Amino acid sequence: MSKCACSCWVGLLCLGLVACSDDTTPEPDTGLDMTIIDQGPTPDGPTAEASADGPVADIAQTDGPTSDGPRPDLPVYDGPKPDAVVPDGPPVTPPTLVCTAAKWCWANPLPQNNPLRGVWGTGATDVWIVGYNGTIIHWNGTAWEGTPSGTSNVLFGVWGSSATDVWAVGQGGVILHWTGTAWSSVTSPTSNQLNAVWGSGASDVYAVGSGGTVVHYNGASWSTVSSSGAGSSTLNGVWGSSASDVWVVGASGKLLRYSGTAWSTETSPITSTLYGVWGSGASDIWTVGTSGKVARYNGTSWATVTSGTSKALYSVWGSGASDVWVGGADGTIVHYNGTAFSTSTSNTTSNVSGMWGSGASNVYGVGSNGIIQHYDGSAWSSAVTGETVTINNMWTNGPNDAWAISGIILRWTGSSWTKATVPTSGGTYYGAWGSSPTNLWVAGSGGHMLHYTGTWTHSTVGSTAFYSMWGSGASDIWAVGAYGTAQRYNGTSWNSVTTGTSNVLRSIWGSSASDVWAVGAGGTIVHWTGSAWSTATSGTTKYLYGVWGSSASNIWAVGDTGTILHYNGSAWSAATSNTTQALYAVWGSGASDVWAVGYNGTILHYNGTAWSAAETGVYVTLYGIHGSSATDVRIGGYNGTILHRGP
Repeated sequence: MSKCACSCWVGLLCLGLVACSDDTTPEPDTGLDMTIIDQGPTPDGPTAEASADGPVADIAQTDGPTSDGPRPDLPVYDGPKPDAVVPDGPPVTPPTLVCTAAKWCWANPLPQNNPLRGVWGTGATDVWIVGYNGTIIHWNGTAWEGTPSGTSNVLFGVWGSSATDVWAVGQGGVILHWTGTAWSSVTSPTSNQLNAVWGSGASDVYAVGSGGTVVHYNGASWSTVSSSGAGSSTLNGVWGSSASDVWVVGASGKLLRYSGTAWSTETSPITSTLYGVWGSGASDIWTVGTSGKVARYNGTSWATVTSGTSKALYSVWGSGASDVWVGGADGTIVHYNGTAFSTSTSNTTSNVSGMWGSGASNVYGVGSNGIIQHYDGSAWSSAVTGETVTINNMWTNGPNDAWAISGIILRWTGSSWTKATVPTSGGTYYGAWGSSPTNLWVAGSGGHMLHYTGTWTHSTVGSTAFYSMWGSGASDIWAVGAYGTAQRYNGTSWNSVTTGTSNVLRSIWGSSASDVWAVGAGGTIVHWTGSAWSTATSGTTKYLYGVWGSSASNIWAVGDTGTILHYNGSAWSAATSNTTQALYAVWGSGASDVWAVGYNGTILHYNGTAWSAAETGVYVTLYGIHGSSATDVRIGGYNGTILHRGP
């Protein structure tokens, strides 16, 4: 199996581009017509129902906070999600780290956190899963591993005729082929999105997608099928019992059938969108779609079947006529036992967009938030390990000592991330700063503060939320937050300091005790000169989320719609970011190595001359970044995301 030449921590495997380069990832295509699209978090996870032409974005995300509080997309933590449970059945082996071509490695949750769309395998020890940003991961019977796909496009479907003949299709008409050693791009006859792939054998493979697209592989090349009768309808699923019995489903209840010689449009008992199709044989075929709709073909005609749910259903697979599984919105999984459907406890609230199994006691469901649910014959459990609460900030003391800040506190000690035992406070934490490995401050909602000196203590400083911290030393620490609040620690106590603004202050950084900057709502920038805060002219009204500098005359601020400002020692001015995505944090190891992170996996890098987009292979929103050096950088984000970039 081909591995990319990353060197990040230990035994790493890679996603995304074939070579470990810093190539730029293109902006996501906004024309995805079979959405099941993950754009970022809502407080409670994906809830959107499907539209007539395809499921809508299943994790809708706001682009920034309101002016008087934290980002609305950061929920108050109330415990780990059900899909963070470590499974008690296979697969349980801790996965090797999955890395992108640019050396960003998933550290939590494992194996990774990108949305997943399709799953297929040859057996229990050979399972392929595909998803966003060209994600391809493989289960080898022992561990999950990443393989370079060579694309950053979304991959929606995967199917193969054998372990050395596997196809993946997706956004922009991309078609990839696995021959047993590596994935490679194959010439596609279409630029339309391809949503599903299936074949009767190595020389008879179909892929279907948007705009009525049907393409066929004859063993030598792919070509467009122009006589399918699909019109312009979006096609979402394909399956057949043989080369002369192929079924395609799509928007508005579209049902197409290929007899081996001609295509025909079949009468559908469902007029809303159909997403998935599967059968145990020519006389037992199932299709699923919006609002819990299910229909079954008995060899003569189609009839609806009661599913027991009103949720959108995206995927269907079974081991036989009396063992059929269906996955859908909000963690919905229903099971047909030969007589009727019943609801199964999925142990996830994320959308289940792909299903496949090697047998009745080895079934997978994959979907949004990177879920990989596994059924062992008795219960569903998660194959994903780690915490899934959104990470708001990071603090790094060195390669073997780092912290992730949220409603919980996680610590990296060189081998694993573990949850720290902290005094119960009920707070969600956003800001962190430390002067040493045994002196760390954390601040958050409701004035809550935690202090680590080898053990944790809790205190409350006022009742206003704090969003950021910075200090010049152990006896000079600032915390800023809502309503222009600023508190300063003198080594003994915290004391309120007037900032001259009532706007939210979201980030603070300084070059010394007498040169401190804070930024926030409405383009607010305030400056501490050692005796008082004063307002600085920012030249923008955009919300500013992050500030960091390498010196008193080289400071960066980032914010909404790709806003980047630079301070040269005398004035702030706008810099070109080449993105319109919200940027939530900025940090660097020096003047020529600065990173900014934000919405939908956006990572920008400044090399001392210009900002450019960095290839990430990541599609979740990123909220915090910190490092100890250029070769030890960590990023935190949505759904527990922790990324590490090492040597």
